[in-house]
Amino acid sequence: IAALSHSWLPGRVGSTIPRAWDVIDHQGRLPMSDKAQFQSVIDDYYNGMYHGDPDLIRKAFHPEARLEGKMAGQAFYGMSRDNFCKFVTLMPTPADTDDPRDCKFEVLDQTGDQAVLKITDYIFGVWFVDYLSMLNTAEGWRVVNKTDYADEIPNAPEGAKELLGSTE
Repeated sequence: IAALSHSWLPGRVGSTIPRAWDVIDHQGRLPMSDKAQFQSVIDDYYNGMYHGDPDLIRKAFHPEARLEGKMAGQAFYGMSRDNFCKFVTLMPTPADTDDPRDCKFEVLDQTGDQAVLKITDYIFGVWFVDYLSMLNTAEGWRVVNKTDYADEIPNAPEGAKELLGSTE
């Protein structure tokens, strides 16, 4: 599987997010209407974090979405979309500190109205590997679950740390 994943790597793009159509599903297909919707969701997700804009996060994530992950070896469970929105507003805004924008599409696997997108992204001073489980809802493609991994925990104000969710 790892060898297959590498065949889909479009490469890192410095200050712009690569377009979703640079990545194809495991059968080599991606309908044009889905391409634009995937790109819109990923743009909203990353730009929402980069600019500290909770409205963009709300556009990308289903209201019932959950976020889990492991940072610096510590697991975090059960962050809601609303808490994620609060989290990005409490964090220092990367756009204001001229942090580099870097988001790399690794793999997109779509079957019907469900998809999983793996991205690596640099945000809040930390490299993350994110797996975004997505469903095609009445409102279009939305993230319903996000799991992430990072070698370190971003430097966050206490109020933001409290929103990360429960730990092991």
